[in-house]
Amino acid sequence: MFGIYGTRECRDRIEVQGFGVENEYGRMIEASTLVVNGEPLNVLSEKPF
Repeated sequence: MFGIYGTRECRDRIEVQGFGVENEYGRMIEASTLVVNGEPLNVLSEKPF
């Protein structure tokens, strides 16, 4: 598990915990925990399709 902490241009604080892989398009993150501006968001545990 690793944590990524960053800030977008609109100054929202994004915190992600999960794991990721890199491919030709960049880094894909499979999140287990997502927090935006201190509010935890639900993360789907299964892929929708």
